[in-house]
Amino acid sequence: MKRVPNAACLPMFVAVAWVQSICCQALHAQEVATQQPPVIVGNLRISKLLILGNSVALHAPAPKIGWTGNWGMAASSRDKDFAHVLHAQLCKASLGEPQLLVRNIADFERKQTDFDFDMGLKDPIEFGADVVIVAVGANVPALETDEAKQRYRTAFEQLLSRLQEKPLAALIVRGEFWPDPVKETIMREGCEKVGGTFVPLPHLNNDPANLGSADQKFENAAVAGHPGDQGMRLIADELWKAIEKIFK
Repeated sequence: MKRVPNAACLPMFVAVAWVQSICCQALHAQEVATQQPPVIVGNLRISKLLILGNSVALHAPAPKIGWTGNWGMAASSRDKDFAHVLHAQLCKASLGEPQLLVRNIADFERKQTDFDFDMGLKDPIEFGADVVIVAVGANVPALETDEAKQRYRTAFEQLLSRLQEKPLAALIVRGEFWPDPVKETIMREGCEKVGGTFVPLPHLNNDPANLGSADQKFENAAVAGHPGDQGMRLIADELWKAIEKIFK
């Protein structure tokens, strides 16, 4: 059996080096033991998924309008909103569990170029996602003038630019549940400009079965008009088809 030298019997500089080597080996072993296995979908690694949206992605409880959930309005439960349905699809395909972060950035829709990008995107950017899905537009006021269109274009392109400060596996911009050709043209062009993928949605809001009112009774018409469980699943399906295409 190999005899391990006593550090006290070694010259000082040799002893220090020997102790440092032992410590480094122990730390490396600990890191290997705690590392999560990589989550692979197709030919790309997806360890973190970030979804930035509005109330369709996430809305805190608002009892005054009859909404008590803390997930995508008006899904019947958290696991039924489009973000979590999509996350479940990723988990199934990868045999792993990518981390998921969902943030409501409706403030960006309303403020646009006045939005505080540093504060508003601090946590999402620090999250360090591999795949980012941007799902905004509904709270942007109607773009009826050239000035309004340019303002939104400038703000949207700035948003996408900030999200790409860290290299991404994929940047996806999702079309609106309530279609708006003017807004979607601006978002599509901005997305293509930075090499992202634009995913339009079919007119899901035209089918009453896709609305929240199909699953639950909401007194507030705005809440009831949000996508219900079926609408959320169809949104997730469109995004999943795009992800499969990108990663293949």
